[in-house]
Amino acid sequence: LRPRSSCGIKHCKLLGAMLAIVTAIAAFPSCPPKNFDSASGFDIERYVSAPWYAIQQQELAYQPLDQFYCVKAIYVPNDPSDYSAGIAVRNSAREGSVKGRKVGDGPDDSATIVAFPDNTVWGKRDSQASKLRVGPSFLRFLWRLPGIKKSVFGQYWVVAHDPEYEWAIVSGGPPETIGKWGRCRTDKRNPITSAVQINGVGLWLFHRNPQPSAEVVKMMRTKAKELGFDTSVLKPVQHAGCPAA
Repeated sequence: LRPRSSCGIKHCKLLGAMLAIVTAIAAFPSCPPKNFDSASGFDIERYVSAPWYAIQQQELAYQPLDQFYCVKAIYVPNDPSDYSAGIAVRNSAREGSVKGRKVGDGPDDSATIVAFPDNTVWGKRDSQASKLRVGPSFLRFLWRLPGIKKSVFGQYWVVAHDPEYEWAIVSGGPPETIGKWGRCRTDKRNPITSAVQINGVGLWLFHRNPQPSAEVVKMMRTKAKELGFDTSVLKPVQHAGCPAA
C-alpha cells in the first residue's frame, strides 16, 4: 500500500508553487548586498597622507571618458587635529589625452571639493570612520544644516583597502541598483538620471602608484566583485606619459 499524502492534490500543487516563489525570491539578488558596509578599522590620517591615483573608475556625469587621463586626488585636512573641520580635496585630470587640458582643480590648483566625516548615517562603530561626504567647497557652510547637507554632499565610502594604504576601493555609498550578473552598482541605470546624477554614484580603484602591476589591478577588481560590485562599470585610466606635476 502506498502511504497517503497529507494534503490533497490541489493543496499540494499550491504549496509547491508557493515554495517555488519563496525560493526564487530568496535566490534573487538584492542590492546593496547583505551586510554591505564600508571598511572597518579605517585610519583617515593614513588615507589622506599621500596622493591617490585612479587606476580604474566608473564614468560619471561630471567626469566623462574623455577625462580618464592622469586622474589624481590629493586630500589636505583643514585642521589636522580635527577632521570634522573638513578636508580640502584637489581632484585633477587631463582632457582628451595625457597632454590635454588640465581639469578639476580651481585657480592656482586650489581645491574645489571639500570632504567631511559623515555624521548623517550610522553603521557599525568600527566602520564609521570610512564613511565621508563630499561636496563643493563654496557650499561648505551648508554642512551645518542637517536638513540640507544630505542633498548637497554625496556619500564617499572607502569600502576596502590594504593594511599599508597602498590601494583602496571607493564607492559613492552603498550600491543599490542591480547590474550585470546580479551584482550591484551605484547609478540608476537610467540614461536620463545617470546624465545628471552627481551624488550617491561612483566606483573607483585607487592606488598610490599611478601605474601598478596588472596583478595588483586584477586583485582590486576581484576584491570589488567579492564585495558585490558590478565591475563592468570600471574603465581604465591612462597614466603613462602624464606630466610629473
